[in-house]
Amino acid sequence: SGAILREEIKKELIVGGGLKSSVKTRWSTAWDCCSSVLRLETVFKNMLIDNSKAMNQSLRILVNNRNFWSNVEALANILEPAKNAVKSVECKNTTMADVFFALIQMAISIKALPTETSEELKEFRQK
Repeated sequence: SGAILREEIKKELIVGGGLKSSVKTRWSTAWDCCSSVLRLETVFKNMLIDNSKAMNQSLRILVNNRNFWSNVEALANILEPAKNAVKSVECKNTTMADVFFALIQMAISIKALPTETSEELKEFRQK
């Protein structure tokens, strides 16, 4: 299925490459992983249409589950400011104002999440 994925990426002219993996020791790669999954949503759906056997049953269920895509998008929205904050702090010329600004951006992203009463959020927290 890796060859099929690469072929679909070429066919769809997806910019940014293929599926990225997350590395435990580089936690900021979690955003890269989420971003690549979202970028390839159309490719995954096309793979199911063209060849349903290209994925196992668990993946087919996820690809067809709108809540899965919403959850990945919400996670990416939280992780992006965190990744940017880490990159900002790692710079040699970082000031406390840069750190403070990055923390504000993270807080805004978290505040933008659905409320506790949202059914989607309840399902997301159960996973």
